[in-house]
Amino acid sequence: MSSSQLNMKLSAKMLSRWISSLQVTLLSVLILAAPGTGHLSWISSWSGFSVHAPAARQMGGALQSGCSFAPKAGAPQIGRSVLQKPTHLARFSPKMTLRNDAADEAQPLPPRLHELATWIGESDNAKQAGLRLVELGDKWARDHGEKLDARVAGTSVKVPGCVSVVHIAVELAGGNLVSVHGQSDARVARGMLAMLLEGLNGLDTATILSVDAAAVTELARLRSFLPPGRNDAIANILRCIHSELRIKAGLAPAEDAAQPHEESPQASDNSALAPTGDSQTQDAAVRGAPEGGVWAYGGRGEEVAVLLSGGVDSSVALELVRRQGLRPRAFYLKIWLEDELAHLGECPWEEDWSYASAVADRLSVPLEAISLQQEYWDQVVQYLISEAREGRTPNPDIMCNSRIKFGMFIDYVGKHFDKVATGHYAQVEPATDGSGLVELKTSPDLVKDQTYFLCGLSQAQLQRAMFPIGPYPKAQVRELAAEFDLPTQKRKDSQGICFLGKLRFEDFVGHHLGEQPGPVIDFHSGKEIGEHKGLWYHTIGQRKGLGQATRKFTHEGPWYVAGKEVASNTLFVSNKYDTIEGPRREFEVANIRWIAGQSPPSLSLGSGPGDVMVKVRHGPNMHRASLELKGTDSTGHVRLGQRDSGLAPGQWAAFYQGGVCLGGGVIA
Repeated sequence: MSSSQLNMKLSAKMLSRWISSLQVTLLSVLILAAPGTGHLSWISSWSGFSVHAPAARQMGGALQSGCSFAPKAGAPQIGRSVLQKPTHLARFSPKMTLRNDAADEAQPLPPRLHELATWIGESDNAKQAGLRLVELGDKWARDHGEKLDARVAGTSVKVPGCVSVVHIAVELAGGNLVSVHGQSDARVARGMLAMLLEGLNGLDTATILSVDAAAVTELARLRSFLPPGRNDAIANILRCIHSELRIKAGLAPAEDAAQPHEESPQASDNSALAPTGDSQTQDAAVRGAPEGGVWAYGGRGEEVAVLLSGGVDSSVALELVRRQGLRPRAFYLKIWLEDELAHLGECPWEEDWSYASAVADRLSVPLEAISLQQEYWDQVVQYLISEAREGRTPNPDIMCNSRIKFGMFIDYVGKHFDKVATGHYAQVEPATDGSGLVELKTSPDLVKDQTYFLCGLSQAQLQRAMFPIGPYPKAQVRELAAEFDLPTQKRKDSQGICFLGKLRFEDFVGHHLGEQPGPVIDFHSGKEIGEHKGLWYHTIGQRKGLGQATRKFTHEGPWYVAGKEVASNTLFVSNKYDTIEGPRREFEVANIRWIAGQSPPSLSLGSGPGDVMVKVRHGPNMHRASLELKGTDSTGHVRLGQRDSGLAPGQWAAFYQGGVCLGGGVIA
């Protein structure tokens, strides 16, 4: 095609679009002015409303925005005129509902599906779009159950190409109408699934087979807020629905029925990703727990379940297990937040999964992704939110280890193996007193030592634990990764809270708790010097983040958080933090968990203060301290040998003697 021909074709296409846009505008005015039609209302039908689209049908579906939506019986009337711009579609524009380039050749979307996709696509920002998608999936789960009905569960199929566990089931009802069911372990995937299920249920076979995935994806503007690995989810789910429908209807399969889009994340700058493994390993990525949430591994002869995160530490741990002559199986744990708040920042888990897959393939070790998202929400995320709301400083990493990695995972999977291995910098050794107990010992790399995060483990949990890289310093682990030629050898270490990945803690807390302004008071003078946005944004000893709260008195700083009073929602700050003595030197500790099951003899109840070393945060620093138990061996009083930079209620304190972690408790 010559340059002049191309320009003519483009000009014709632009003119056609302009005419279509003009038709939309004129038709909107005519419908609004037509007698008896009333105002056009755009109603969120997923909240209990049904769709009627006479105008759209008359126009062959070209003007889906010409639909009017009427509430179902008993539902409140909350519709507004299009001209009033409803709050949930603040940027509503008739042009936005015209078919775009990706769907120029496609049939018009069914009205219900079009409505839902438009509701997602017309969000004000990426965060709102992500939340709407999650909300849509949650409502579907509440209305239809999180699990497939037993009637169709036996005929369901797993959607290929999705890292999330997605199952669908298709039935042909009377009159050639179609009933579609589905479930997913991830809330974002569940939202996309719900959009399709709600938009397709009750339609005929031909209509469903005519639905174009690109048109749905584009109308919902999924690519504008989902990470790369999610962009083909609609296509994969819809392809699977089409394939199952063709089988049930006795139709010939489509040419691309067996060609799912792979949800593979783009490689980062860390290093090129190795191949993701054979079909057995890839297929394992989408296997979930069977009914009842229990996995079984009988007869495979595997001895060690290795938690593979996609980082260098767990990768080396896996190879060290293998080189000991043990038979490992690798597991990647999927947790709730990695899907649900991906709109707050980069979603890390898809890249993690690719690295984990590459490592498993390199070492010829089977790999499975285990979804513990709901368990994570119940056991860790709700704890964090609750503690933050009360003005306390939670430690989700400690809860992650005790409740998830060595808790729910062992209950579901680990119990079928002799040991559960992780990439923690810690050591497990038999106690020297002949008791048959095991002890948690520190790593020789005190900077990387992670016994603080493991101080909440029970003796039973530690008996099952295996820490292959515990005896090695970090530098040597890197050398081993290069020696083993692992795909993760040059990958950077992750930072921050275990389940937040690259998301900021402030964004996470703000998403769940919002803002609750209150006074900022000078700890020494009692003078009010500013206003904070919420106590949960601050912790004791913190300096960062006080700029806005103390901006009128910045010249008198630097300012540090000296205390919080939840009852009055007051934040106390100090510009003489070094002079504060008591609150920084001693504290009460509660809910102490002794790894041995009871306190050591030197700290027994009634024996008076005993000498210990104390960590109040992850890192190489420890305090010499005395601990005196009071009332029971789970509560006590701690006095440090020197002042700490910040002791906050809710913070964990781990106790040590002779390089052995005895356990830990919560600062009261």
